[in-house]
Amino acid sequence: MQDKHAPIWLPQLAAQGGPRFLQIADALQTAVADGSLKPGDRLPTQRQLAAQLGVDLTTITRAYDEARRRQ
Repeated sequence: MQDKHAPIWLPQLAAQGGPRFLQIADALQTAVADGSLKPGDRLPTQRQLAAQLGVDLTTITRAYDEARRRQ
């Protein structure tokens, strides 16, 4: 059984790797390409991911929007 509090998907962000929203969108794209995220997998809610990464909610909103735009 999976722990309810364990992250579903949690990217590693570089301290100086450019804008956080782009790092997150890139990590999503990589996770899909390498098969660690599959079609139909649920992502963390924007609030969950923001809290887990210690970033603002708008950063996650921009990242998810960018990832959708790239599809």
